[in-house]
Amino acid sequence: MSVVGSLCPARAEKCLLQLFSHPAPDRDGHWQQIVNHPQYRFELRRTSFYFVQRYRLPRDWQGDIEQDAVLLLHRAMRRRLDLGFDPEKAGEQVLPWLRAVIRSHCLQAIRRIRAQQRRYQNQRLDEKFAELAARPSPSWQDAFWLAIEGLPPESRRMIETYLRGGSIRAAAVELGLTWSSARRALNKNLRLLKHVFYARLEDLLDG
Repeated sequence: MSVVGSLCPARAEKCLLQLFSHPAPDRDGHWQQIVNHPQYRFELRRTSFYFVQRYRLPRDWQGDIEQDAVLLLHRAMRRRLDLGFDPEKAGEQVLPWLRAVIRSHCLQAIRRIRAQQRRYQNQRLDEKFAELAARPSPSWQDAFWLAIEGLPPESRRMIETYLRGGSIRAAAVELGLTWSSARRALNKNLRLLKHVFYARLEDLLDG
């Protein structure tokens, strides 16, 4: 989707009000009118860029977010062609309404992309486990303990304390932390352990 400029607010409101007040007779035609409208394209590009920056997402996600948002708009129009827009109630405030629609679709797109990424990562991990399980040695247990050994000292201590005690409460008591502080620290270090663990699995598979 190419970068386009925004219309001036007054002109944008007038054009969008005309567009949504007098839609094309068929759904696909109306959808095409919306997604090809300069203001929609501008708002979509601006919103997707904002979320990529805010959530520190990979830059190449922006195009995927925009494509998914456009498809989500089409899906929404299958349920309700006017997308719930009421010209009489909206008055001249169609632009804020359109921005809210685009924002909602971009957030849905991000959730979908993240879910796809998780499924892909889980599939890769399953494949690695299967390959390691077929070998007499080394095993995934080797990768796990190597990963723990590769953690920074404070992170390693938290993980080892949790594994010994078997609960967050036991780890909190041993480390002199509150339960909530221990839970936050454990979650942070488990995420770190996961990344190190993946790296160790790669090393074992390549070895």
